[in-house]
Amino acid sequence: MEGRIDRSFLAELTEGDEQFMLELLADFVEQAAVLRADALAAVEQKDAEALHRATHALKGSSASVGAHALSEAAKAVDDCARVGNLVGAIQRIPALWEELDAVCREVEEWSRRAA
Repeated sequence: MEGRIDRSFLAELTEGDEQFMLELLADFVEQAAVLRADALAAVEQKDAEALHRATHALKGSSASVGAHALSEAAKAVDDCARVGNLVGAIQRIPALWEELDAVCREVEEWSRRAA
């Protein structure tokens, strides 16, 4: 694995089709932006269930593209939100956003090099 995304995992998933990899990653980044907005709204509304839904979805989608550390960061927030521990979830959100931003930068760089 190099960087934030496990490229060997992604290559296996896409049978080495780099264009398909880039399309999957672009879709992921788009979906992650929506999930981030949903999570931020949930925090603002102090809605642990909505935060659980958003971070659970982010956990799964990031794992599906090989962003394993991001998936783990989302899981940390999700685990707290799922049991109604909004304070614990909020404490873990900065690490989640830091990892998400790093993954998005990596996808952007990868796309730029492929163009």
